[in-house]
Amino acid sequence: QLGNILLLLLLIYTMFAILSMNLFATTKFGSRTGPTASFEDFGHAIATIYQIITGDEWDMIMYDCSVFPPHCTEQFGGRGAGDVYGWEEWGKYPNLSFGDCGDPLTARIFFVIFKITGESILLNLFIGMILDKFGFITDEVAQVETEDWSNGSSTGQIEELT
Repeated sequence: QLGNILLLLLLIYTMFAILSMNLFATTKFGSRTGPTASFEDFGHAIATIYQIITGDEWDMIMYDCSVFPPHCTEQFGGRGAGDVYGWEEWGKYPNLSFGDCGDPLTARIFFVIFKITGESILLNLFIGMILDKFGFITDEVAQVETEDWSNGSSTGQIEELT
């Protein structure tokens, strides 16, 4: 049972890490995101997901993923470089076909759904299973103790001895 829940946690956290990489991989670093918390690759994304689950300034990470102009570089050309007139002639200029802005609505929806799913449901399921196992162990010990008491002396036998 513990293995199943741990596997479920790993699967859900992996899914959210991959989704966060797709949504926020190119987002500009902010006050909380950077070398220790980012979605640039899978390793950083899963570590950041773990930080968010444990409550490590997740709201600041959400606000960093919500960065919008003029605090970031907008995507130049909308759907891609081919949509911009004369792009072929601009080969000597830096590639501006992608931006480093986030999306405030997407970030809020992602983080709220992740916090509700990851923390309120899955983490509590894991803790509940541990408490259930602990209760099973204490019930088993209590049964053994009851059998020992029933094998012991009764009050009538103790009165006869005194």
